[in-house]
Amino acid sequence: MQCNCLKYNYLIFRTPLNVEMRKNLLLLIMFCLVATIGAKAEVTSAGLSTDGKTLTFTKCTAGDVESYMKDAANADKIKNITSLVVNGAMSNSDMQALVNLTALSSLDLSAATGLTNTDITFNGEKTGNLQNKLQNTLTTIKFPKTGPNEIPEDCLKGYSIKNVLIPNGYTKIGKNAFLNCKFLQILNIPEGVEEIGEYAFQDAAIQSVRLPNSLKYIRSYAFANCANLSSVTIPKYVESIEKEKGTKKEAIENK
Repeated sequence: MQCNCLKYNYLIFRTPLNVEMRKNLLLLIMFCLVATIGAKAEVTSAGLSTDGKTLTFTKCTAGDVESYMKDAANADKIKNITSLVVNGAMSNSDMQALVNLTALSSLDLSAATGLTNTDITFNGEKTGNLQNKLQNTLTTIKFPKTGPNEIPEDCLKGYSIKNVLIPNGYTKIGKNAFLNCKFLQILNIPEGVEEIGEYAFQDAAIQSVRLPNSLKYIRSYAFANCANLSSVTIPKYVESIEKEKGTKKEAIENK
């Protein structure tokens, strides 16, 4: 018995196409092309700069960074990467995978999404995060604009960080967040931050800092032993400044 569907298809292709059918067929082909191009545009792209030092993820989904780091084909590449830029979703496992970037000095997470306060804890003393593997290499960091709303406790404690960019939307800088960051000189605390935790910047190399008008609480020793700190402008709305042992009295001015 002959298959009816085969006969039907045979008759279709044997039937001449009139103008209207040709027009509809052309529209269908164009629609398929547009859909295909659009789908390709959404595919995650991990691009490496020509010198092999900057890795950029665009439109990534959670797990993409980790997969790239664990791919044996990328083993030699990641040893030379000094800068990482992530645009798209990340997970805690993606953050943990950054330990593979043994030469990483600059980390741009400003366009990363899906991360929590805990995920951006780099110091591993309490959480095991990143196990301090980046402690001596990471010098510049841009924190996510969406997701976290605090710089967590012990975030970069003891790191060789020099430049920190905290975007608007953060409300607190946690205890010990930048404790003993002896190379941290450039600091901008954005509007919205209401509290600076205990020892947050103790022993940092900060030379000057302007605190946001939103600030309400400066906890104990937040800027203690900052030997290079020449001036701190305290906003008038600050409700509490706890004891600052080791901080130069003249460095705190009420404006």
